[in-house]
Amino acid sequence: MINVDYNPYYLDSYHKVDERYLILNVLPIHYGIPFDDLIHQIHIRTKQDISESSLFGDYGFDRYIKDDVPIFICEEEALKGTLSIFEGMFESESEITFTIDYISIEQKTVEKTASDWKKEFIKLSERQSKLIEFKAKDYKTVRLQLSAEYKELFNSRIQFVKYNFMSEEEKSLKIFEESIFKYVIKAAEDANPGYKLMQHLFRK
Repeated sequence: MINVDYNPYYLDSYHKVDERYLILNVLPIHYGIPFDDLIHQIHIRTKQDISESSLFGDYGFDRYIKDDVPIFICEEEALKGTLSIFEGMFESESEITFTIDYISIEQKTVEKTASDWKKEFIKLSERQSKLIEFKAKDYKTVRLQLSAEYKELFNSRIQFVKYNFMSEEEKSLKIFEESIFKYVIKAAEDANPGYKLMQHLFRK
């Protein structure tokens, strides 16, 4: 349990000043903390050397940056002297993945330079492309799934109509297809195309 507001951020970069001093550059997420002309930093001084910490492995800081993982760092009420790194956009859905024994933690802001703005623009562009690509894959998957389901449903209905309402002559594939196209075109020209199409397809 924490006694501060849960306001997550993205880790943009990190810098190990020495074995017990770490600086994290973060990008605030919630609208209550606007993007501005400042670099938001978290300065952490630790009790032990952190050079061998798993935070510097594939599952730690590098993953936070690469996968745009929302994180929040603070001290839990029950763990004095220990920082917990939460993952998750909301506190109710978050989980602790790392802890750090610390001496002090301080949030600072540094004014951005032209070079900083350029780097931020490039990173935001890359993040936007990544999100668009991710959503496009989801859209394509759902679209193909819906198309397959619709095709299966349509084919089953066609077979039902063909063998229950068509004459023997119309049951040949060529004549049947011509009949279906004729009915669809005629129904589409009517004021109530859906009703007319059903009349044609289910006529006795």
